[in-house]
Amino acid sequence: MQLSSTNLRAPKLTVFKLRSVLFLVLFYSMFLLSANSALATITLSFQGNNFFTPISTTNPVIYMGMTDHNNCSGFLCDSCASSAQDFSPNATCSVRDIHTTDNLTITVNDSGDTGFKDGCLYYSGSGGGTTTTSWNQITTNFSFSGNTATILLQMGNVCSMIGATTTCTTSNKGTLSIGWTASPCAGTPTITSSVQIAFRYVNGSATGGSNLPVSWGCTGGSLTTDLEGICNFVLFPGDGKAFINAVEVDPSNTGLSVPNLNAGNFSGTGVADPSGIIYSGLAIFATEVGPTSFKTSTDSAILTLQSAKGLISPKYIDGLTNGTPYFIGLASVDQAGILTYFGDSSLDPTHLKVTPEPVYGLLNGQGCFIATAAYGSMMAPEVDTFRKFRGKFLMSSELGRWFSRTYYKYSPPLAEIIHQSEALKFLARLVLLPMLLFVQLSLQFGIVTAGVFSVLLLLSLFMITRWYRLRRLA
Repeated sequence: MQLSSTNLRAPKLTVFKLRSVLFLVLFYSMFLLSANSALATITLSFQGNNFFTPISTTNPVIYMGMTDHNNCSGFLCDSCASSAQDFSPNATCSVRDIHTTDNLTITVNDSGDTGFKDGCLYYSGSGGGTTTTSWNQITTNFSFSGNTATILLQMGNVCSMIGATTTCTTSNKGTLSIGWTASPCAGTPTITSSVQIAFRYVNGSATGGSNLPVSWGCTGGSLTTDLEGICNFVLFPGDGKAFINAVEVDPSNTGLSVPNLNAGNFSGTGVADPSGIIYSGLAIFATEVGPTSFKTSTDSAILTLQSAKGLISPKYIDGLTNGTPYFIGLASVDQAGILTYFGDSSLDPTHLKVTPEPVYGLLNGQGCFIATAAYGSMMAPEVDTFRKFRGKFLMSSELGRWFSRTYYKYSPPLAEIIHQSEALKFLARLVLLPMLLFVQLSLQFGIVTAGVFSVLLLLSLFMITRWYRLRRLA
């Protein structure tokens, strides 16, 4: 049979149409898919918010708080400087205080290519064991720039979202979520991102009781019930500095929990704050006038608390004038920047007074002169052992502090001579050996046990020597 040209062309035309239809369907499907998922993911950041504790990139948590002395202006302002309260049992302030009318700045970034203009942004939250609140569309206080949206959320709303009330007068922790959905704006957001928020409120003027004064010494009877922070340290003078040694934290508070110091609950209940916030630093105040002149606005430095064992960084405050006596005040600082438990004038002033002096010779004030000269370096393990003994035993008593002052006054010239002679270094190490053994025993077993052992050892050596002499005479 002979096929006509018309019959030959018809199948080609049909295949072409089918391919075109399939292509159009595929293209339209991809278009719809892309329109409905223009934002593949969204991430939150908080540029412009100077939080006291930086936000971790691995486990992001925002630590914030408010005190009843927040008479400063601006978001995360310094109410310690503005309130200028006297140090007292009820004193409290924050170096990062907030107000309910302040705005939390949230930057939302998307990984898509369409941006936020073709949809709507929402916020929601949960906290304190409550279920997630309904999604609220963001209609004001936001702006777009390409794939970035900047949102200003009022702190009253943020507190409400995490169960801390619209007045931010309740401590709590929760989750703040930001969501987006394509137009038309209805229903639940299709893409969301969240951040954890820990919020603490402290009311020093609560009518349900008064805060107890800070205990000096970690054996204070109120420590367990108050969940105090820093309870002891030793001051040591340096060149224009004051070194902070032997820092101690309430031994019963191994998790560094802060107490719930809210309205009617400000008198040592031993209840940890619902925010889950913990102590993170030690505030050191310095004045030349006297302990009764301390105010929350006194010049201060905040040292970072690294663990419950009392490790701090840096280990000193500087900017002091040599030859000038300074009285040192203290307060414990939490992750939100709130200061509580101020050491008032009732504390023993001998523990809180230091006079910086120039340091001559080998070191800048934190080492042992003769030991460093003998062992060649202030980083030598033997020198570190002497340093620990000084901080733990000598600086904790008036006699020990007198010995340290005398040693640091007269030892530099001798250390300089030892430093210049290898023979004298060797001789100095021999002389220091019995002292080093005594110091090591003291650090491991206590100074009383080390003293008893040393006495028994000396008596044994005396008896052996006497027996040997009597035997020779016989």
